[in-house]
Amino acid sequence: HDLSAVLEAESFSLVAALIEGAITGLYVTVIHDGLRLGAWREPQLLALQGQLEKIHLGPLMVAGLSSERLAIGRTIESASASEFANSFNPGHEPQNLWEKLKSPGFCVLTFAPRGWRYQSMAASASLLQGSIACFDRATQTLRSCDIERAESDTERARTLASPTTLLAEIATPMCSRAWQTMVRNQSFVDQAFIACALERYRLARDEYPPGLGSLAPKFADQVPHETIGGGKFHYRRLDSTHFTLYSVGWNGHDQGGLAPESDSVANYTKADWVWN
Repeated sequence: HDLSAVLEAESFSLVAALIEGAITGLYVTVIHDGLRLGAWREPQLLALQGQLEKIHLGPLMVAGLSSERLAIGRTIESASASEFANSFNPGHEPQNLWEKLKSPGFCVLTFAPRGWRYQSMAASASLLQGSIACFDRATQTLRSCDIERAESDTERARTLASPTTLLAEIATPMCSRAWQTMVRNQSFVDQAFIACALERYRLARDEYPPGLGSLAPKFADQVPHETIGGGKFHYRRLDSTHFTLYSVGWNGHDQGGLAPESDSVANYTKADWVWN
Protein backbone atom coordinates (compact mmCIF):
# COMPACT_ATOMS: atom_id res chain seq x y z
CA HIS A 1 0.00 0.00 0.00
CA ASP A 2 2.78 2.44 0.88
CA LEU A 3 4.76 1.47 -2.22
CA SER A 4 1.93 2.52 -4.53
CA ALA A 5 1.86 5.98 -2.92
CA VAL A 6 5.44 6.56 -4.12
CA LEU A 7 4.15 6.66 -7.70
CA GLU A 8 1.71 9.51 -7.06
CA ALA A 9 4.14 12.26 -8.06
CA GLU A 10 3.09 15.68 -9.30
CA SER A 11 3.83 14.68 -12.89
CA PHE A 12 1.73 11.53 -13.23
CA SER A 13 2.04 9.34 -16.32
CA LEU A 14 -0.16 6.63 -17.78
CA VAL A 15 2.59 4.08 -17.10
CA ALA A 16 2.69 5.15 -13.44
CA ALA A 17 -1.10 4.75 -13.21
CA LEU A 18 -0.93 1.23 -14.67
CA ILE A 19 1.90 0.25 -12.31
CA GLU A 20 -0.03 1.56 -9.32
CA GLY A 21 -3.09 -0.40 -10.46
CA ALA A 22 -0.99 -3.56 -10.67
CA ILE A 23 0.53 -3.01 -7.22
CA THR A 24 -2.95 -2.41 -5.81
CA GLY A 25 -4.09 -5.71 -7.30
CA LEU A 26 -1.26 -7.49 -5.43
CA TYR A 27 -2.14 -5.65 -2.24
CA VAL A 28 -5.78 -6.75 -2.43
CA THR A 29 -4.69 -10.35 -3.09
CA VAL A 30 -2.75 -10.30 0.19
CA ILE A 31 -5.83 -9.01 2.02
CA HIS A 32 -7.93 -11.73 0.40
CA ASP A 33 -5.53 -14.44 1.60
CA GLY A 34 -5.30 -12.92 5.07
CA LEU A 35 -9.08 -12.91 5.48
CA ARG A 36 -9.30 -16.49 4.21
CA LEU A 37 -6.71 -17.56 6.80
CA GLY A 38 -8.27 -15.55 9.64
CA ALA A 39 -5.00 -13.64 10.09
CA TRP A 40 -6.40 -10.40 11.52
CA ARG A 41 -8.53 -9.14 14.38
CA GLU A 42 -10.41 -5.89 14.94
CA PRO A 43 -7.45 -3.40 15.08
CA GLN A 44 -5.83 -4.76 11.91
CA LEU A 45 -9.11 -4.97 10.01
CA LEU A 46 -9.95 -1.39 10.97
CA ALA A 47 -6.52 -0.23 9.76
CA LEU A 48 -6.97 -2.08 6.46
CA GLN A 49 -10.34 -0.44 5.93
CA GLY A 50 -8.70 2.93 6.49
CA GLN A 51 -6.21 2.18 3.73
CA LEU A 52 -8.73 0.71 1.33
CA GLU A 53 -11.22 3.57 1.50
CA LYS A 54 -8.52 6.00 0.29
CA ILE A 55 -7.77 4.04 -2.91
CA HIS A 56 -9.43 5.49 -6.02
CA LEU A 57 -7.89 4.15 -9.22
CA GLY A 58 -10.31 5.84 -11.62
CA PRO A 59 -8.99 9.39 -11.05
CA LEU A 60 -5.42 8.08 -11.34
CA MET A 61 -6.27 6.59 -14.73
CA VAL A 62 -7.81 9.89 -15.83
CA ALA A 63 -4.68 11.74 -14.69
CA GLY A 64 -2.50 9.27 -16.58
CA LEU A 65 -4.53 9.60 -19.77
CA SER A 66 -4.52 13.40 -19.48
CA SER A 67 -0.74 13.34 -19.14
CA GLU A 68 -0.52 10.98 -22.12
CA ARG A 69 -2.65 13.35 -24.19
CA LEU A 70 -0.30 16.24 -23.42
CA ALA A 71 2.82 14.17 -24.07
CA ILE A 72 1.59 12.88 -27.43
CA GLY A 73 0.60 16.37 -28.53
CA ARG A 74 3.97 17.79 -27.54
CA THR A 75 5.83 14.96 -29.28
CA ILE A 76 3.88 15.36 -32.53
CA GLU A 77 4.44 19.12 -32.42
CA SER A 78 8.16 19.15 -31.75
CA ALA A 79 9.77 15.75 -32.46
CA SER A 80 11.99 15.01 -35.40
CA ALA A 81 11.25 11.96 -37.53
CA SER A 82 13.86 9.92 -35.63
CA GLU A 83 12.60 11.05 -32.21
CA PHE A 84 9.02 10.22 -33.18
CA ALA A 85 10.04 6.74 -34.33
CA ASN A 86 11.94 6.12 -31.10
CA SER A 87 8.96 7.26 -28.99
CA PHE A 88 6.23 5.20 -30.65
CA ASN A 89 8.14 2.39 -32.32
CA PRO A 90 11.31 1.94 -30.26
CA GLY A 91 14.07 -0.11 -31.80
CA HIS A 92 12.64 0.24 -35.33
CA GLU A 93 14.19 3.50 -36.50
CA PRO A 94 14.79 3.40 -40.29
CA GLN A 95 18.47 2.80 -41.01
CA ASN A 96 18.76 4.01 -44.61
CA LEU A 97 16.99 6.37 -46.99
CA TRP A 98 14.84 3.66 -48.58
CA GLU A 99 13.58 2.47 -45.18
CA LYS A 100 12.90 6.08 -44.19
CA LEU A 101 10.88 6.71 -47.36
CA LYS A 102 8.78 3.61 -46.62
CA SER A 103 7.99 4.95 -43.14
CA PRO A 104 4.70 6.95 -43.14
CA GLY A 105 5.72 8.83 -39.98
CA PHE A 106 9.06 9.87 -41.48
CA CYS A 107 7.43 11.12 -44.69
CA VAL A 108 4.77 13.14 -42.88
CA LEU A 109 7.22 14.70 -40.42
CA THR A 110 9.80 15.45 -43.13
CA PHE A 111 7.82 16.53 -46.19
CA ALA A 112 4.21 17.29 -45.16
CA PRO A 113 2.85 20.78 -44.44
CA ARG A 114 3.28 21.90 -40.83
CA GLY A 115 -0.49 22.07 -40.41
CA TRP A 116 -0.74 18.30 -40.70
CA ARG A 117 1.06 18.02 -37.37
CA TYR A 118 -1.55 20.23 -35.75
CA GLN A 119 -4.39 18.26 -37.26
CA SER A 120 -2.86 15.07 -35.86
CA MET A 121 -2.49 16.73 -32.45
CA ALA A 122 -6.18 17.67 -32.47
CA ALA A 123 -7.22 14.20 -33.64
CA SER A 124 -5.17 12.45 -30.93
CA ALA A 125 -6.50 14.76 -28.21
CA SER A 126 -10.07 14.11 -29.36
CA LEU A 127 -9.62 10.32 -29.37
CA LEU A 128 -8.09 10.28 -25.88
CA GLN A 129 -10.77 12.64 -24.57
CA GLY A 130 -13.32 10.01 -25.51
CA SER A 131 -11.67 7.58 -23.07
CA ILE A 132 -11.24 10.23 -20.36
CA ALA A 133 -14.84 11.43 -20.48
CA CYS A 134 -16.21 7.93 -19.81
CA PHE A 135 -15.27 8.25 -16.13
CA ASP A 136 -17.56 10.33 -13.91
CA ARG A 137 -15.49 11.98 -11.18
CA ALA A 138 -18.55 13.02 -9.16
CA THR A 139 -19.94 9.49 -8.81
CA GLN A 140 -16.64 7.59 -9.25
CA THR A 141 -18.25 5.38 -11.89
CA LEU A 142 -17.28 4.30 -15.38
CA ARG A 143 -19.55 3.86 -18.37
CA SER A 144 -18.01 0.79 -19.97
CA CYS A 145 -20.29 1.02 -23.02
CA ASP A 146 -18.83 4.48 -23.73
CA ILE A 147 -15.30 3.07 -23.48
CA GLU A 148 -16.22 0.48 -26.09
CA ARG A 149 -17.59 3.27 -28.27
CA ALA A 150 -14.40 5.33 -27.85
CA GLU A 151 -12.36 2.26 -28.76
CA SER A 152 -14.43 1.79 -31.90
CA ASP A 153 -13.80 5.43 -32.82
CA THR A 154 -10.05 4.87 -32.50
CA GLU A 155 -10.23 1.70 -34.61
CA ARG A 156 -12.30 3.53 -37.23
CA ALA A 157 -9.78 6.37 -37.34
CA ARG A 158 -7.02 3.87 -38.04
CA THR A 159 -9.06 2.12 -40.71
CA LEU A 160 -9.98 5.37 -42.46
CA ALA A 161 -6.37 6.54 -42.51
CA SER A 162 -5.86 10.15 -43.57
CA PRO A 163 -2.46 11.74 -44.28
CA THR A 164 -3.46 14.71 -42.12
CA THR A 165 -4.10 12.56 -39.05
CA LEU A 166 -1.62 9.76 -39.67
CA LEU A 167 0.61 10.70 -36.72
CA ALA A 168 -2.37 10.54 -34.34
CA GLU A 169 -3.23 7.07 -35.60
CA ILE A 170 0.33 5.92 -34.89
CA ALA A 171 0.65 7.58 -31.47
CA THR A 172 -2.77 7.20 -29.82
CA PRO A 173 -3.02 4.11 -27.60
CA MET A 174 -6.02 1.79 -27.24
CA CYS A 175 -7.33 2.26 -23.71
CA SER A 176 -10.07 -0.30 -23.10
CA ARG A 177 -7.81 -3.05 -21.72
CA ALA A 178 -6.16 -0.58 -19.34
CA TRP A 179 -9.55 0.64 -18.13
CA GLN A 180 -10.82 -2.93 -17.72
CA THR A 181 -7.89 -3.84 -15.47
CA MET A 182 -8.07 -0.63 -13.43
CA VAL A 183 -11.82 -0.83 -12.86
CA ARG A 184 -11.67 -4.51 -11.96
CA ASN A 185 -8.94 -3.81 -9.40
CA GLN A 186 -11.01 -0.94 -7.98
CA SER A 187 -13.96 -3.29 -7.65
CA PHE A 188 -11.82 -5.71 -5.64
CA VAL A 189 -10.54 -2.82 -3.49
CA ASP A 190 -14.13 -1.94 -2.61
CA GLN A 191 -15.02 -5.60 -2.05
CA ALA A 192 -11.97 -5.97 0.22
CA PHE A 193 -13.24 -3.00 2.25
CA ILE A 194 -16.65 -4.64 2.55
CA ALA A 195 -15.09 -8.02 3.38
CA CYS A 196 -13.08 -6.45 6.22
CA ALA A 197 -16.27 -4.88 7.57
CA LEU A 198 -18.08 -8.22 7.28
CA GLU A 199 -15.25 -9.94 9.18
CA ARG A 200 -15.40 -7.33 11.94
CA TYR A 201 -19.15 -7.94 12.16
CA ARG A 202 -18.59 -11.69 12.37
CA LEU A 203 -15.98 -11.32 15.10
CA ALA A 204 -18.37 -9.14 17.10
CA ARG A 205 -21.60 -11.10 16.49
CA ASP A 206 -20.28 -14.60 15.69
CA GLU A 207 -22.07 -14.58 12.32
CA TYR A 208 -22.24 -12.60 9.10
CA PRO A 209 -25.02 -10.01 8.73
CA PRO A 210 -28.21 -10.62 6.74
CA GLY A 211 -27.41 -7.67 4.46
CA LEU A 212 -24.80 -5.00 3.83
CA GLY A 213 -27.06 -2.37 5.37
CA SER A 214 -26.29 -3.87 8.78
CA LEU A 215 -22.65 -2.76 8.49
CA ALA A 216 -23.39 0.96 8.85
CA PRO A 217 -22.46 2.90 10.85
CA LYS A 218 -20.48 0.76 13.31
CA PHE A 219 -18.48 -1.34 10.84
CA ALA A 220 -18.51 0.97 7.81
CA ASP A 221 -19.48 4.64 7.63
CA GLN A 222 -20.58 4.08 4.06
CA VAL A 223 -20.74 0.95 1.92
CA PRO A 224 -19.05 1.48 -1.49
CA HIS A 225 -20.98 1.19 -4.73
CA GLU A 226 -20.10 -0.62 -7.95
CA THR A 227 -17.74 1.21 -10.28
CA ILE A 228 -19.57 -0.09 -13.36
CA GLY A 229 -23.02 1.48 -13.30
CA GLY A 230 -22.93 2.71 -9.70
CA GLY A 231 -25.31 0.08 -8.28
CA LYS A 232 -25.07 -1.71 -4.97
CA PHE A 233 -22.71 -4.63 -4.47
CA HIS A 234 -24.48 -7.98 -4.46
CA TYR A 235 -24.29 -9.85 -1.15
CA ARG A 236 -25.85 -13.12 -0.01
CA ARG A 237 -25.31 -14.70 3.38
CA LEU A 238 -25.05 -18.45 2.81
CA ASP A 239 -24.78 -19.39 6.49
CA SER A 240 -23.25 -17.92 9.65
CA THR A 241 -19.69 -18.32 8.34
CA HIS A 242 -20.03 -18.08 4.54
CA PHE A 243 -21.19 -15.40 2.12
CA THR A 244 -21.11 -14.46 -1.56
CA LEU A 245 -20.05 -10.94 -2.58
CA TYR A 246 -19.73 -9.67 -6.15
CA SER A 247 -20.29 -6.78 -8.52
CA VAL A 248 -21.38 -6.73 -12.13
CA GLY A 249 -18.45 -7.01 -14.50
CA TRP A 250 -17.40 -5.08 -17.57
CA ASN A 251 -20.53 -5.99 -19.53
CA GLY A 252 -22.74 -4.37 -16.86
CA HIS A 253 -25.07 -7.38 -16.54
CA ASP A 254 -25.77 -9.17 -13.26
CA GLN A 255 -25.01 -12.85 -13.88
CA GLY A 256 -25.79 -14.06 -10.37
CA GLY A 257 -22.20 -14.21 -9.17
CA LEU A 258 -20.81 -16.08 -12.17
CA ALA A 259 -17.03 -15.99 -11.81
CA PRO A 260 -14.71 -16.13 -14.85
CA GLU A 261 -13.28 -19.51 -15.78
CA SER A 262 -9.76 -18.06 -15.72
CA ASP A 263 -8.06 -14.76 -14.93
CA SER A 264 -7.53 -13.73 -18.55
CA VAL A 265 -8.86 -10.36 -19.70
CA ALA A 266 -11.11 -12.05 -22.26
CA ASN A 267 -12.83 -14.03 -19.49
CA TYR A 268 -13.21 -11.40 -16.81
CA THR A 269 -14.92 -8.99 -19.21
CA LYS A 270 -17.75 -11.51 -19.68
CA ALA A 271 -18.45 -12.49 -16.04
CA ASP A 272 -19.19 -10.92 -12.68
CA TRP A 273 -16.33 -9.77 -10.44
CA VAL A 274 -16.59 -12.12 -7.49
CA TRP A 275 -14.94 -12.04 -4.05
CA ASN A 276 -14.49 -15.77 -3.62
